[in-house]
Amino acid sequence: MLQPAKALLEKTWATAMDAVGREFAELNAEHIRSAREQQRLTEMLARCETERVQALRALHDTKAQLRDCKFVFFFLWTIFVNVISVLRRSRFCSVRPESTPTVRTSFLRDVVAGS
Repeated sequence: MLQPAKALLEKTWATAMDAVGREFAELNAEHIRSAREQQRLTEMLARCETERVQALRALHDTKAQLRDCKFVFFFLWTIFVNVISVLRRSRFCSVRPESTPTVRTSFLRDVVAGS
Protein backbone atom coordinates (compact mmCIF):
# COMPACT_ATOMS: atom_id res chain seq x y z
CA MET A 1 0.00 0.00 0.00
CA LEU A 2 2.91 2.36 0.53
CA GLN A 3 4.29 1.72 -2.92
CA PRO A 4 1.37 3.33 -4.80
CA ALA A 5 1.40 6.29 -2.37
CA LYS A 6 5.14 6.66 -2.85
CA ALA A 7 4.74 6.52 -6.64
CA LEU A 8 1.94 9.10 -6.48
CA LEU A 9 4.05 11.34 -4.23
CA GLU A 10 7.04 11.07 -6.57
CA LYS A 11 4.85 11.81 -9.60
CA THR A 12 3.27 14.79 -7.83
CA TRP A 13 6.70 15.96 -6.68
CA ALA A 14 8.13 15.63 -10.21
CA THR A 15 5.15 17.48 -11.68
CA ALA A 16 5.48 20.26 -9.10
CA MET A 17 9.23 20.54 -9.63
CA ASP A 18 8.69 20.64 -13.40
CA ALA A 19 6.13 23.44 -13.01
CA VAL A 20 8.49 25.33 -10.68
CA GLY A 21 11.32 24.85 -13.22
CA ARG A 22 9.15 26.19 -16.06
CA GLU A 23 8.05 29.16 -13.93
CA PHE A 24 11.68 29.84 -13.00
CA ALA A 25 12.69 29.66 -16.68
CA GLU A 26 9.91 32.12 -17.61
CA LEU A 27 10.92 34.49 -14.80
CA ASN A 28 14.57 34.23 -15.82
CA ALA A 29 13.70 34.96 -19.47
CA GLU A 30 11.60 37.95 -18.38
CA HIS A 31 14.46 39.17 -16.21
CA ILE A 32 16.87 38.90 -19.16
CA ARG A 33 14.42 40.79 -21.42
CA SER A 34 14.01 43.48 -18.78
CA ALA A 35 17.78 43.81 -18.34
CA ARG A 36 18.24 44.14 -22.12
CA GLU A 37 15.44 46.71 -22.33
CA GLN A 38 16.97 48.67 -19.46
CA GLN A 39 20.36 48.60 -21.20
CA ARG A 40 18.76 49.75 -24.47
CA LEU A 41 16.94 52.59 -22.70
CA THR A 42 20.12 53.60 -20.86
CA GLU A 43 22.01 53.78 -24.16
CA MET A 44 19.16 55.72 -25.76
CA LEU A 45 19.14 58.15 -22.85
CA ALA A 46 22.90 58.67 -23.21
CA ARG A 47 22.51 59.32 -26.96
CA CYS A 48 19.65 61.74 -26.33
CA GLU A 49 21.69 63.57 -23.71
CA THR A 50 24.62 63.85 -26.13
CA GLU A 51 22.31 65.14 -28.87
CA ARG A 52 20.76 67.63 -26.44
CA VAL A 53 24.19 68.97 -25.50
CA GLN A 54 25.14 69.25 -29.17
CA ALA A 55 21.86 71.04 -29.94
CA LEU A 56 22.42 73.48 -27.08
CA ARG A 57 25.93 74.21 -28.37
CA ALA A 58 24.59 74.74 -31.89
CA LEU A 59 21.88 77.04 -30.52
CA HIS A 60 24.49 79.00 -28.57
CA ASP A 61 26.67 79.31 -31.70
CA THR A 62 23.67 80.36 -33.78
CA LYS A 63 22.73 83.03 -31.24
CA ALA A 64 26.32 84.34 -31.32
CA GLN A 65 26.24 84.47 -35.12
CA LEU A 66 22.89 86.25 -35.01
CA ARG A 67 24.34 88.84 -32.64
CA ASP A 68 27.24 89.34 -35.07
CA CYS A 69 24.81 89.68 -37.97
CA LYS A 70 22.74 92.21 -36.04
CA PHE A 71 25.89 94.23 -35.37
CA VAL A 72 26.91 94.11 -39.05
CA PHE A 73 23.37 94.99 -40.13
CA PHE A 74 23.26 97.89 -37.68
CA PHE A 75 26.67 99.08 -38.88
CA LEU A 76 25.62 98.90 -42.56
CA TRP A 77 22.28 100.54 -41.80
CA THR A 78 24.06 103.39 -40.02
CA ILE A 79 26.35 103.88 -43.02
CA PHE A 80 23.37 103.80 -45.38
CA VAL A 81 21.47 106.38 -43.34
CA ASN A 82 24.53 108.61 -43.16
CA VAL A 83 25.11 108.35 -46.92
CA ILE A 84 21.48 109.24 -47.61
CA SER A 85 21.75 112.14 -45.19
CA VAL A 86 24.90 113.42 -46.91
CA LEU A 87 23.31 113.03 -50.34
CA ARG A 88 20.25 114.97 -49.25
CA ARG A 89 22.46 117.79 -48.02
CA SER A 90 24.66 117.76 -51.10
CA ARG A 91 24.06 120.01 -54.09
CA PHE A 92 23.35 117.04 -56.34
CA CYS A 93 20.13 115.99 -54.64
CA SER A 94 18.88 119.02 -52.81
CA VAL A 95 15.96 121.15 -53.90
CA ARG A 96 16.93 124.83 -53.87
CA PRO A 97 15.18 128.03 -54.84
CA GLU A 98 15.66 129.20 -58.40
CA SER A 99 18.31 131.70 -57.31
CA THR A 100 20.71 128.86 -56.55
CA PRO A 101 20.12 126.14 -59.15
CA THR A 102 21.51 122.67 -58.66
CA VAL A 103 24.08 121.20 -60.98
CA ARG A 104 21.38 119.23 -62.76
CA THR A 105 19.09 122.14 -63.43
CA SER A 106 21.91 124.49 -64.49
CA PHE A 107 23.27 121.78 -66.80
CA LEU A 108 19.85 121.26 -68.34
CA ARG A 109 19.41 125.02 -68.80
CA ASP A 110 22.78 125.18 -70.55
CA VAL A 111 21.90 122.27 -72.79
CA VAL A 112 18.50 123.73 -73.66
CA ALA A 113 19.96 127.22 -74.20
CA GLY A 114 22.74 125.87 -76.35
CA SER A 115 20.45 124.01 -78.70
